Amino acid sequence: MNEWRCGMKKIICLCLSLMMVLVCTVVASAEDASPIEGEATICVVDENGNARKYTFSLEELVSVQYDADGNVVPDSRLSLSKHSIAQGNIRYYYTSSGTHFKVSANSTVTFSVTLNSSAHVEMGYALKNQSRKSVYNGTSKTPSFTTVLREEGEYCFYLMNYSADTITVNSGSITL
Repeated sequence: MNEWRCGMKKIICLCLSLMMVLVCTVVASAEDASPIEGEATICVVDENGNARKYTFSLEELVSVQYDADGNVVPDSRLSLSKHSIAQGNIRYYYTSSGTHFKVSANSTVTFSVTLNSSAHVEMGYALKNQSRKSVYNGTSKTPSFTTVLREEGEYCFYLMNYSADTITVNSGSITL
């Protein structure tokens, strides 16, 4: 009888150990997962360190494209699904309702995109009714920036194509 109990304890310990390894592996994989194409995660962190995460389908966000002369480029869709930006054009990104993102003072923002190929782009932000502020200007297939927005207000974000060809934005995220 004692041998049977000892054997059962060993089997139970082995099963529990395997379950722990499996659970830890699944949790680590979820945390290390790269962004899902077609989704954007927005994490709002206030100056006290309180965070709220929102995940949107790129279909739920809005963008507007302007040509090199500042004219709106007509676009049949208003969503931020996979899209192209012609050479010299700029695209601004807003919330799904077409409004600016409301940001608290001293919030950290990260804006990143994945392009179809390496390209020379400029990325930055604009406080409502003010000129844009460039934060990244370089050549990459995965350009991004992280900065602290010191002023409370309403912001939008932009991506400008300086390369010689049209670029395609396959995915991206704005983390506030």
